Amino acid sequence: MSLTPSSDNPDITEVISHTPFQGTCAGDTTMKHLCAIIRKPQEGKTFICLENIVSRPDCYHLIITMNTIKSNLQFFQRAKARFGDKICVFNSREKKKDQNPNFLHAKDVTGVKKHLAGGVNVVIMCAHHKRFDESILDLLMEIQDSRRIQKPTVIHIDEAHAYVPAYRDQVIEMNESDVTERIYMYSATPFALWADEGSTSRTEQLFKNIFVVDCEKDFSVKATDKYFGVKDCKVVTVPQGHYKMVTPYIPDDFILRYGDDRQKDGVRKGVREVWYGTNSKGAPFNLGDEVGLLSHTGYTLRHLKKCGKVRDDAFSYNFVPGFVRKLTHYSLMENILETFPRALVIVINGNGSQLYRLDGDTDGALPMWEELAPKNEPSEQIEDAIKRYPGRPTFITGFHCVGMSVTFINPRIGNFDHVIYSHGHYNSSPDILYQLCRFLFNYTDSKTWNADAVAKIKKTRIYVTSMSIIQHCLDYEKQIDKISKEMTGSMRTKGEVVGSVKIKKKKLPKEKEFDALLPFAKCEVQKITVDEGDCEEEEFNKMKKVYEAWTGKELKGKALPEKNENGFYECSTTKKKQVFTDPKELRKEILGWKATSNFALVANNYRYSRIYVAYDDDENSKEYVWFIRKMEITRCEEVDSFWATKLQ
Repeated sequence: MSLTPSSDNPDITEVISHTPFQGTCAGDTTMKHLCAIIRKPQEGKTFICLENIVSRPDCYHLIITMNTIKSNLQFFQRAKARFGDKICVFNSREKKKDQNPNFLHAKDVTGVKKHLAGGVNVVIMCAHHKRFDESILDLLMEIQDSRRIQKPTVIHIDEAHAYVPAYRDQVIEMNESDVTERIYMYSATPFALWADEGSTSRTEQLFKNIFVVDCEKDFSVKATDKYFGVKDCKVVTVPQGHYKMVTPYIPDDFILRYGDDRQKDGVRKGVREVWYGTNSKGAPFNLGDEVGLLSHTGYTLRHLKKCGKVRDDAFSYNFVPGFVRKLTHYSLMENILETFPRALVIVINGNGSQLYRLDGDTDGALPMWEELAPKNEPSEQIEDAIKRYPGRPTFITGFHCVGMSVTFINPRIGNFDHVIYSHGHYNSSPDILYQLCRFLFNYTDSKTWNADAVAKIKKTRIYVTSMSIIQHCLDYEKQIDKISKEMTGSMRTKGEVVGSVKIKKKKLPKEKEFDALLPFAKCEVQKITVDEGDCEEEEFNKMKKVYEAWTGKELKGKALPEKNENGFYECSTTKKKQVFTDPKELRKEILGWKATSNFALVANNYRYSRIYVAYDDDENSKEYVWFIRKMEITRCEEVDSFWATKLQ
């Protein structure tokens, strides 16, 4: 394989002489615009973020990482290597005994404020709804209002395409804070950051023009040609006609081993679980043809064994991403071990990072598993497993947790030999296909990628069901190259950055956009009656506690009904705020709604509540009823798939 770059080769990062942050992006005081830092998968976005931080030592840096443990730990490790122990990890759920002693920790905004006063400049947090809805905005307010810690603040959002579209209102509020100097959005698949040029929505105006950062000019991060891209791989098409489809019925004992509580409970009640797809029922959302995935992968594994490309007694490195449902990850794992009994199979998903293997007599034996070594870098965890069990083919599988942020390749392991890629159901979503290309990497760091390591780079072979899968990735890669070469250092619109990449838009009427979540949503209405003579404050606090216990956040702002000048609470249903005067009618109206109606639904939030109030008499402000409408969406893979599809 030739590694000589062509004129279309992508930009890769290497450090050149450091200079302070300068340029149009920093000097433009006419508008506080948003900034996009666009790089291909595994091309060094974390490195650029760290250089960005170094360039502004006079600021606080709030870093919002992808909401998976794997990507967080990887970022923590790299930040620690650069900035030492003066990093605050903001994690409200982490117990003290589980805290990493190498970092300062905070469970709430008050704790973060304390560490800022102690000299911390870097705060790292997960991207989930509470951070966007409350924590970041509260922290910015504390920084602004406190003379002791007041300082310009820069916000960094990693994998921004997965979060910014869901939290546009909150990003606007962050941007409007007096202490926020700039918001940087990092992504390899950035198109979802932009709003359509023709949008008249007030919320989307800020996102119609976004500044594409010139990293060489602003952070002294120079582009090089040392990047292994999709174009450097060998593609092999395996058409469906070459193999038979597996049975769609999932064995009960398999569900009892690997299923979630809902699936196991169904089996105990006599419900048969099935794979979605070709000879079974269609998949909801983007769960995909699981029958096709397992059939294509099984055939390809047997082919690799038959032709000797993967041997059971020799090391090779292989990537076999699954689909959304974790069941597909474990089925792939068992299929791999059935074909290659000495293989190491590393499953990375929401259940953790686990190594599966067979030892001794494999006839009827179940795979043994162990947690990977407690290292922050995934590639180092994998390397440790390979060292402990040498001379074996090694496979990586999973989906959400292997689709963004994490790095599986280092010079000691080498790059992937084979990739089995069966994700044709994402052909209309090239961003997801491109993010799954975890077999791409850069080798710009000559200290780690020395001449011997570079000489051992292999031509990864990708086995696909259709060439269209790879063509979409090639088109996306080419467009990211074009952005890097022609659009940096300027404001750009969505049409300009998307170019000729084909993205199919699915449009639903607004009233139906969340109907797909209805099978997973349950709603109930609780009422608290206030009679004349009751202590209004006590009843109000009772209502407030119900709301806060359900949602986990304080009842304030727009969510809290307010009294008008006549002393009556006003609230709204589907129209403007008003005083409701018939509790029975209001309750009937509320109960008649779909479970998902009248809530501001966002990804990664599963509990919602809204408060309504109605009076018995429009002349008596002392007798009324509080209605607390509570809705919960089941946290499951189907719901994850819905949001992954919607936020593209």
